[in-house]
Amino acid sequence: MLSRLLAFLSFVPTLAHELTHYLVARLGSDKVAFRVDLDSQVCKWSPIESRTLRALAFLAPTLAGSVVLGLWIAVGDPVEGFELLGVVALGVYTVPSTSDIKGALGRQAAQDNKDRKYE
Repeated sequence: MLSRLLAFLSFVPTLAHELTHYLVARLGSDKVAFRVDLDSQVCKWSPIESRTLRALAFLAPTLAGSVVLGLWIAVGDPVEGFELLGVVALGVYTVPSTSDIKGALGRQAAQDNKDRKYE
């Protein structure tokens, strides 16, 4: 029950996280798949040859979220009330998964499997 509640509460920032992967991966691959349901949001793409673009595709949400967080801190606005929800959502959006880190390093299975389907 708790895991379903947390999945529901994290749906929007996780969806934004995966959508960011999708948009950046489209720059380096025509075969990009994006699937959404209540339990999970997944973005998969065929291997990207450019190491730089591959790292950007896997770490795009982390980089974008870090920039937004840095700007928020630079402004020096105190976090009060409902803004705390925004900070938590930004944290969910920004934190890379283990797959994101492995993929950025070129160690994810999807990068090695060129015959994998992306529909």
